[in-house]
Amino acid sequence: MTWDHADLATADRAAWDDDDWDGGIDHCCDRIAPAARRGPVLDIGCGTGRLLGPMEHDHPDIEFIGLDTSAVMLTHAVERCEAELICGSYHAVPRALGGAYSVVTFQHLHPETQAAYVAAVGAALMPGGRFVLQFVPVGDTGPLCHPVPEAVMALWFTAAGMDVTVTTDEMFPTWRWATGVKP
Repeated sequence: MTWDHADLATADRAAWDDDDWDGGIDHCCDRIAPAARRGPVLDIGCGTGRLLGPMEHDHPDIEFIGLDTSAVMLTHAVERCEAELICGSYHAVPRALGGAYSVVTFQHLHPETQAAYVAAVGAALMPGGRFVLQFVPVGDTGPLCHPVPEAVMALWFTAAGMDVTVTTDEMFPTWRWATGVKP
């Protein structure tokens, strides 16, 4: 499915967001679980709650918060999640986070916005907090395709006050995972 900017908040995006990626949801939840060591944990770009719902289920003792720029998407998330849901961008990242994660969101954001989210999360994480981020380092560019090289992503994490490791993904070879820990 190809989106243009006007399609971002439509029911079509919600339908795509509900796709289970043939096991991708479980795979992603396993990868982002380290962010859920203590709460509150922020899901950046939570959409319909396709990852937020399972994370709440798997970690019932942790408080989760969903953040998305689309109020339409959040109306779908309400049906799937009990988490607090916030409509907003990096300006709305709450403080005193135990963790944060984002999957299939950053590659759709301009690099400046990606860097702003990393900085906002770095400022919001409590000591020992973790940020687990899926991103794309290479590929097509366009209105919704914004790869960021691994070295650049690592610099953003470091500048935001986190120790970072970047790993590849065995299921989705074009993806990378950055895991930042606030000392």
